[in-house]
Amino acid sequence: MANLFKIEVAEASARIQGYVRRTSCVFSPRLSYLASSRVGLRKKINVFIKTENEQIAGSFKYRGAMNKLLKLNENQLRAGLITYSTGNHGVAIAKAAMDLMNERGYDIPVHVVVNQSSLESKRSKLQDNGAQTIRINGSSMIDCRTTAHARATEHGYTLIESFDRDVMIGQATASLEASHQIEGLEEGRLDGVIVPCGGGGLTTGTALLLNGSSTSVFAAEPLVGGARLAASLLQGQLCERDMVGYTCADGLRTSVWESNWQVLKSTDYLKACFPVTEGQISDALRELREILGRPIEPSAAVGLAAALYHPDLRAFEPQEEVKTWNIAVILTGDRNTCCRSVLELGLQSHVQLVPLPSYTMENKVKFRVFFIGQGGREHVLAITLLMTLYPRWRWLIAYPRKDWFIPESPPWARTGEPEAEENDGHTEQTTGTIATGVVDALFRDKGTNKHGGTIKILINEMMYCCVLARHCV
Repeated sequence: MANLFKIEVAEASARIQGYVRRTSCVFSPRLSYLASSRVGLRKKINVFIKTENEQIAGSFKYRGAMNKLLKLNENQLRAGLITYSTGNHGVAIAKAAMDLMNERGYDIPVHVVVNQSSLESKRSKLQDNGAQTIRINGSSMIDCRTTAHARATEHGYTLIESFDRDVMIGQATASLEASHQIEGLEEGRLDGVIVPCGGGGLTTGTALLLNGSSTSVFAAEPLVGGARLAASLLQGQLCERDMVGYTCADGLRTSVWESNWQVLKSTDYLKACFPVTEGQISDALRELREILGRPIEPSAAVGLAAALYHPDLRAFEPQEEVKTWNIAVILTGDRNTCCRSVLELGLQSHVQLVPLPSYTMENKVKFRVFFIGQGGREHVLAITLLMTLYPRWRWLIAYPRKDWFIPESPPWARTGEPEAEENDGHTEQTTGTIATGVVDALFRDKGTNKHGGTIKILINEMMYCCVLARHCV
């Protein structure tokens, strides 16, 4: 199976040449230093980043979409395409169809089924690329898939699923390209590839492509809110994705497809899957922003987070007498519309992002202050995205809810169940565990000099802050 797959990937690479970008695969001295020192490897790691965030339509998925569409005949294209997606797969299909339509001169209608909780910004991006969005009442991708299959049967549309073989083969050309680029350098070899894993298409394609070579393939996923591939490998059976935890890597909040699991469950193809925390993802995002000069989507940083911080990586060092270990990390997507997404999350979950006056502490550190109203676990995602977008700001986040609780540890603190203490008629919030230190501060009304509630500022080594407080009136 793997040998046939390699032939098909090579054919796909030739087929889509001229339609896709040959993205760069660049060596990063800084990331190499961080990976070598923080993970504690005996061999020096050379980190290469494959910049698929620079791909057309903003992600590697354009490769798979274009390969699939180029294999369809004119009748299949004219009949219209349908898929289901809340992210880059749908955008890639729409963009590839638009590009082929402009080249060939006939209409290629695209319909994308999205769930009820899909963000307006993502639907707008689909529509900007010529797709018609079909919004359903269901909240899961299973509901979307059912609707897409029914519409395809009813209207004769050509159904394109994200785990389609031709799509996966096209996506794997990114890994093939990275392998050739590194082998052309002085180092001359690719020892390992780390791929962010959600549904598992790119991971499976990369594993099949590089099977039998000297290159090890690793997956990376969010520790909370992800596909739980690491747990599946440990238990020997496919687990349902984490429905309770919440991750800023929203593109990876999905389950591994059964067809992909049949490949990934074998260590002949996939060596390991490394879960990473929200804090590690955020740290990797900041490093990438410094290097690239612009932000990328959180899901794309998950692979780098594993390379920089996961301690189990050391177990897979090559045994040969080589001084370096060449690791490629695939940046799977460009910056998504984070600002709009955060605001829309607030609108959907009653989270209000209301700027308050700037606040300066005694040490003259100036903070940007937001009041966040009542809401659910989307708070964690919203704050993480805001802090990632503006890493040079220091944040105070005010919560009015007495029963406020973080379901999973955010990057800037580790908290337990907040305890309430009565003090002068107002409620003071405390936490079970604090990252580094606690600083007291007061919001005061300039006219009466009365405060609306004591706030506790949790400060970690990044100087990011979270404020637990009653509503300040």
